[in-house]
Amino acid sequence: DAQEILELDQVTDKLRRLTNILNRELEVLELGKKIQSEAQSEMEKMQREYFLREQLKAIQRELGEGDEQQMEIEELRTKISEAGMPEEAEKEALRELSRLEKLPPAAAEY
Repeated sequence: DAQEILELDQVTDKLRRLTNILNRELEVLELGKKIQSEAQSEMEKMQREYFLREQLKAIQRELGEGDEQQMEIEELRTKISEAGMPEEAEKEALRELSRLEKLPPAAAEY
């Protein structure tokens, strides 16, 4: 880019080319900053969710609910793996089980 600018004859052409290069660099930097910000937000969200899930597990243990729920989840997981269903169906069943695992036992969907 620098060589290209030096080879231009007119000062106005050099300035235009330099402006284009700087604008492109600015766009790249802004995009990088946006991506970094989004990644940071996602990480913070995941950390917060993990922390809240751990708190919920601790509360459930204190109330004596966690063990019963965990046993039920493991029983369902075993039944799914032993059912011999097609791979896609098993994948979907495990996804739903994972969703169920995150629900509190008092939830209507549980």
